[in-house]
Amino acid sequence: MTPGAQVAVMERGRSMLARARGRAERCLILGAAALEEMRLGPFKAILAHEYGHFSNRDTAGGGFALAVRRSLLTMGQGIARGGAAAWYNPAWLFVIGFYRVFLRISQGASRLQEVLADRWAALSYGSRAFEEGLRHVVARAVRFNAHADATLNEVINAKRPLENLYTYRPERPPIATGVETSVKEALESKPSPYDSHPSPADRIAWVRAMNASGTGTSSRDAEDAWSLFPDREAIERAMTAVIRQNIDAVHGVRIAGTAQPSPGA
Repeated sequence: MTPGAQVAVMERGRSMLARARGRAERCLILGAAALEEMRLGPFKAILAHEYGHFSNRDTAGGGFALAVRRSLLTMGQGIARGGAAAWYNPAWLFVIGFYRVFLRISQGASRLQEVLADRWAALSYGSRAFEEGLRHVVARAVRFNAHADATLNEVINAKRPLENLYTYRPERPPIATGVETSVKEALESKPSPYDSHPSPADRIAWVRAMNASGTGTSSRDAEDAWSLFPDREAIERAMTAVIRQNIDAVHGVRIAGTAQPSPGA
């Protein structure tokens, strides 16, 4: 569980060979902010997408691609620091050219993996449920970031405690029209050859074309996704504590979790 609105999967531990053989630890990353106002049906479809990556063994080779990119970046930075990043240096031209080609190919493969995982989700829980879930996750990321920025700026400047970021209502909330414009831009963003995911608009169009009804629908699909968790408030407070710790570690700014008693109280 993480504080933000991301939903993803990864493999960790052991060697790359063990991951390729499916022996690494599989992990689901679930952002608490993504659950806000999400219905159970779309939530199941989003989870089906993520577990589709496991079924397709997409996470097994992701670490290798990242390692290659990291090595290329390290090599390029070393050449640049040495003052040899020039058009007449064959080594520099090779690193830059190879990096761009590798990035386009690896990111293209990543986009294909996303499309195939979308297919898993649509076939499992229906095209409509996945479209709703995808729209929700994209929009929640924008709205939560705007809410978090407004809240953290306010509590830091006013030196206020922050017990629950998710329920805090800032005195100056984000401008609604600006947030909705950002949500629309995120949903309608144009794809790039270097993107790891296809554009949301393309993904929505493709799952709509499938017109899949799904096989895992149930009478509970209209319920709140938070109904799966026994203590929502405790989770939100724990995630807020993580954010306070990160701000302290990165920026050296301490935010109290609860109001401190006044002297003599």
